[in-house]
Amino acid sequence: MRIAILTHTYPGVTREAGVGVALHSLARALREAGHDPVALVESAESRREVEEIPVACFAPGRPLPRWFPLRHSLAALRRARHLAAGLRASHAQRPFDLVQTTTAGLCAEGAIRAATAPVSVFVESHPRACFAAHGEPMSVDDRWLDRLKTASIRRADFAFVPSRRAAALYAQEGLTLPCLPPPFRLREVEEDRSALAALGDAPFALAFGRICRLKGADRIAAGAVLAASGIPDLRIVWVGADAPWPEGGSTLPRLVTALGNRALHLAPLPHEALYPLVRAARCVLFASREDNLPNTLQEAMSLGALIVAARGASLDELVEDGRSGILFAPEDAASLAAALTRAWRFERDEADRLRAGARERMEALAPARALPPLLERFAALLPKPLPGRA
Repeated sequence: MRIAILTHTYPGVTREAGVGVALHSLARALREAGHDPVALVESAESRREVEEIPVACFAPGRPLPRWFPLRHSLAALRRARHLAAGLRASHAQRPFDLVQTTTAGLCAEGAIRAATAPVSVFVESHPRACFAAHGEPMSVDDRWLDRLKTASIRRADFAFVPSRRAAALYAQEGLTLPCLPPPFRLREVEEDRSALAALGDAPFALAFGRICRLKGADRIAAGAVLAASGIPDLRIVWVGADAPWPEGGSTLPRLVTALGNRALHLAPLPHEALYPLVRAARCVLFASREDNLPNTLQEAMSLGALIVAARGASLDELVEDGRSGILFAPEDAASLAAALTRAWRFERDEADRLRAGARERMEALAPARALPPLLERFAALLPKPLPGRA
C-alpha cells in the first residue's frame, strides 16, 4: 500500500509533539512491512526524508492575529484547506491507496476534504477531558474546534484511539472507537551523557515532558514533599518546558517553592541527552490527570526505567503494579509519597525485576505485534477487486 501520513507535526521537521512521534513510528513500521508511507507535513522546512521515510512539506499560511475572533478554529480550517490541496497535488503525481492522519490540528478534516483515498484517523486526545483535567474552562473557540474534530471523526472511513481510556470517553458521546495502540519503537540515537554528568553522582527521581497541571506536576511536588521527610537525599529532576498554571502564572515556581533545593529544572533535552537520564534515574514519575498512552511513558518503559505512575489516565494500561512498575492513587499525595519511598529504597534485585517487567510490557507494542491489527483495518478500507481481476 502507498500511504500518505498527513500531519502538521512530525519529528525532525516541526516542533516535536506526541502525535507526530506516534505517526512516525507507524510510518517506520509500515515501511519495514513492505509498504510505501510518505509523510505530508505542514512546515516551512524543506526536509525530504526522516529515517528513510520520504517527507513532502507544504509551507504554512500566515498566522492570524491574536485578536482575531475564533482564531484557533479558523486557523485550523485554513490548515485543513491547505493540507487538502497539498494532498490532492501529491495524489495526482502518484496516487495513494490510503491516507493516515490525525484529529490534531484538524488534519483529518483536510484528508476528508481532499477525497483522494480512504481516510484513517488517529484520535490523539479527548479535548474536553483534557481541559477539565487542566482546570481550565473551554472558550467558544475551543468548543467550536472540538466540534470540528468530532465531526471529522464521524466522517472518516475509520478512526481509532490508542487507549481504552480514550475509547471510554468517546463512547459516552455515542462514538465507538476501537482501541489500537500504534507500533512503538525506541529511537536509535547516539547518547550524549553530558547532561547526566552535570547532575553529579547523587541519586535522583526524574519527571520529563511538559510541566503543567494536566501532566500532574503539582501531584509530584506534593508527594515528594511528604516523602522528603523519610528520604534525606531525595532529589527531583524535571526536564521539560514550563507551562501556564490555570489560575495564572507558570507552574515551575510553585514546584520549586514547595521543594526548595530538592528540585532541579532542566530545559527540554534532545533524546540523545534525555535517554541517559532516564536510564540513570532511581525512578521515573508519571502523574497525568488525563492522557492517551503517552510517548514519554512508552519511552521510559522501553529504556527499562523503574516507573512510578498514577492510576487512571491510561497510564495503568501499560503499568501493572508490582510487575512493570508501581502505581499510586491519583490525587493522593500520601499514596504517591509511599510509592516513591518504595522505589527509592528497593534492593537492586527488586528494582531490576520491575525494570525488566517494563521492557517486557512494551514488547506488546513492538511493530511485529501492534501493526497487524491496524493492517487488517486498512485492508478492509481498500476497494475490493472486481471478480476475475484479483
